[in-house]
Amino acid sequence: MKIENIGLKILALTLAVFLWYIISARGISEISIEVPIKYINIPNGLKLKRIIKKIKVNLLGRKNLLVSIKPESLMIIIDLKNTSEGEITYKIKKKDLKIPRGVSIINMNPSEIKIFLIKKGKK
Repeated sequence: MKIENIGLKILALTLAVFLWYIISARGISEISIEVPIKYINIPNGLKLKRIIKKIKVNLLGRKNLLVSIKPESLMIIIDLKNTSEGEITYKIKKKDLKIPRGVSIINMNPSEIKIFLIKKGKK
């Protein structure tokens, strides 16, 4: 490799890296939304006590995709079929959220929830 015009070569490399960064990072954003939780198939004679109704989810993706996401469209559905009275720990998985292609989940808080099922009539 010749050392001629080293200043121009460094300038060209710096410019190329800068342009690559601008183009690749353009339009990428992060948002935080509260996603509702829906509990279904609660067994007869039981009710939920002290439930969590929403979780906070951080999403990363193209700005135009993120602005079109509505929290209701990401609703987490927890099926309580075949459960009994007591405490249940449910781990929320990324697959529980139906996110558009090109969007990724950075964080969910909480990622695990405790569900308390008690007999109706108890407080």
